[in-house]
Amino acid sequence: MKQELEALLVKYSKTLEKLEQDKLENRPIEGRVEVLSKARTGYSYVYVRKDPITGMAVRKYASQDKRPIISALAQQAYQDKVCRLLKLRIPQIRALVNHFEDDELELLFTKLHPGRQALVQPIEPTKYQKLKAWKNEPYEGLAFKSQEAYFQTNQGEFVRSKSEKILADRFFALGIPYKYECPLNTRNRTTLYPDFTFYDYHNDRELYWEHFGMMGDPAYARKAYEKLDEYGQRGIFLGCGLIATFEMSNKPLNLKYVNQVIKHYLAGLQG
Repeated sequence: MKQELEALLVKYSKTLEKLEQDKLENRPIEGRVEVLSKARTGYSYVYVRKDPITGMAVRKYASQDKRPIISALAQQAYQDKVCRLLKLRIPQIRALVNHFEDDELELLFTKLHPGRQALVQPIEPTKYQKLKAWKNEPYEGLAFKSQEAYFQTNQGEFVRSKSEKILADRFFALGIPYKYECPLNTRNRTTLYPDFTFYDYHNDRELYWEHFGMMGDPAYARKAYEKLDEYGQRGIFLGCGLIATFEMSNKPLNLKYVNQVIKHYLAGLQG
């Protein structure tokens, strides 16, 4: 969250700087706009300005030839409101950024002396406690057929393809905990068995990785599409909870691309 606040602070500061520069470069127009009720041909407007002699407000119906001035006045008033809001918010966000820390409630516990931690129950489980519970939760994956070829990963389990072994070994080497073919159950849906399941303890959610290794086979490709559609019906979409890699006989798995995908989606999930 702190990163998002810092990005918002930069965005607001740049916007305010741009608006104030625009105000310096363009002489403000005197007056204001009032909007009358909408007619069949559109809205009608009144141009209100101060009489330079009497100082009294003069209201005049804005004819069509005055529309450029009316538009400029409306834009000017809108930008003035934006500036006022930004000038209010920027110091507030800056103060929050200066004092806020991600997971600050969790840090109150994790920074305690180990002896004191032993006496204290955290307000809610820490991220690492949640990860430990997730890793220790038992599950039953898909069974292997007796004649089915399989490959043993460096973590010790068996997978169904050489590419899945490559992926599993890469996760293991990077210290990213995963579950192979852990059942994904959703109410009123058939059970899915994602190739790999990860726990994003920063956001308290699971991420899924499917590898489709025979996309050159039309029947396999159709089943892959159906599986992706099944994820979508559960509210899990590519790039949003679901990661997918693809392979064909003439286009094998690209480890460099895999590393980029891991960096983008799984960075910081080391257990």
